[in-house]
Amino acid sequence: MSFPVSVSKCWLDLDLIEKTKILPLHVLDSGLLMSEREPDTSTNPEVEMRLSHELYLRAVNSPLRRKILEVLTEGIATIEELGAKTNLDETTLKWHLNVLESGLCIEKENKQGIFVYKLTQFGKVVDYMK
Repeated sequence: MSFPVSVSKCWLDLDLIEKTKILPLHVLDSGLLMSEREPDTSTNPEVEMRLSHELYLRAVNSPLRRKILEVLTEGIATIEELGAKTNLDETTLKWHLNVLESGLCIEKENKQGIFVYKLTQFGKVVDYMK
């Protein structure tokens, strides 16, 4: 059965939700929508591609996250260094770093017990957004 459902001024197709295994949406304080997803066990490359594009676009579609990417073009950085250069508190910064990591824009590495962040090839898009 397919009918539109209103969730925070967004219309959703229940059949699409069922096909992509998207669970209920949560509205964040920032007004952005996030969804919790079950691991996709299907082998449908079209669905996988769409979901990865969605995560990537969400990651780069924020001025704050683009600022973080710009800082990382200088090289690897710790969360403290990123906080000092972006003027973001640690909680906010961690949230944005998680979004960037899930969008495959950055990687987190453990270097001698200290986590550092670095750009991935996808994160280098910031060079073209100036």
